[in-house]
Amino acid sequence: PIDAPVELRLYGRDPDALHEAATLVMRVLRSLPGAEDVRHKLGTGIPSLDFAIDVAETQRFGVTRAEVARLLADASLGRSFSVWRAGTDPIDMRLRAPEGESFAAEALAGLEVATPDGRYVPLAQFIRPEIGFQPAVIEHRDLQRLTSVLAETADGVTVYTVLDAFERAMRDETLPDGVRLAIGGAAAEAGDANSALFSALPIGAVLLLAFLLWQFNSFRLTALVLVTVPLAAVGVVPGLLLAGQPFGFTAMLGVVALVGIVVNNAIVLLDRAERERHENRRSAEEAIRAAIERRTRPILMTTTTTVLGLLPLVLTESTLWPPMAWAIISGLVMSTALTLLVIPALYSLLFRAR
Repeated sequence: PIDAPVELRLYGRDPDALHEAATLVMRVLRSLPGAEDVRHKLGTGIPSLDFAIDVAETQRFGVTRAEVARLLADASLGRSFSVWRAGTDPIDMRLRAPEGESFAAEALAGLEVATPDGRYVPLAQFIRPEIGFQPAVIEHRDLQRLTSVLAETADGVTVYTVLDAFERAMRDETLPDGVRLAIGGAAAEAGDANSALFSALPIGAVLLLAFLLWQFNSFRLTALVLVTVPLAAVGVVPGLLLAGQPFGFTAMLGVVALVGIVVNNAIVLLDRAERERHENRRSAEEAIRAAIERRTRPILMTTTTTVLGLLPLVLTESTLWPPMAWAIISGLVMSTALTLLVIPALYSLLFRAR
């Protein structure tokens, strides 16, 4: 789950610099077509009541700043005198006025401070209340303070289209000193997902090779089956370009699924050819010709049903599933056509001597 498809993370220690950077990034994002509902997480903040202590008055009456702060704390937040543990969570035990944090600001000024000579002076003599604003939320990531600028994407616009336009627009802008920009949102999640996907791909490749060798007991036939993988990849890129779809994580997922689909066509074709060659004592050319005659219709029917099953994903208005569906459809159609041409030719060349 993500807060928004487009998320730009701003890291920095200075809150004012973060606010300036967030305002700049928001202005740039709002000028881009395809970016909607641009906002940041800083917000306007929450109002706070601050008390500035008059040092001159405290010295004149012999009162320390700590005594003034302690009086304010006892009346509002309270003073911690012990810790109580409820299971593993420590909870402060505080001594404070019954009103607690709901103590009226006007009443605070009427509290009395004891001076060293025994007099009681109103707290208003030593403090000057000021209204300020504090951040409602202070976020940290990797031990660094940050804020995020978020944006939605318009219908038919992908995250990568907005980010590419943003990078071009930011070339003429300069972030405040000490502020670093990083990409988050759907792009970062897709990058993490791709890393997880590629880390598992070697295991899948080894299992695929193991099952193919166990099925055919031949390195030549295994290599012929694997030839269908690049044949499928030939159709993926043109299909995505013609459909106007990005090559994102779901498209990559479609390519991985495509590998498992296209090898089936070669397995069915080569298995029949091997049976014709060994059981019926035919030559390689005759065996592959007979295999094509008997397996072309099942291969075409399988391809057709798969394409028809993916059409609902192609027609959906979502920007998530069409890239995966188009990658599978275009790669499968191209692979089917090339498999019926390339695999028989290679089979005849490799096994003609036998």
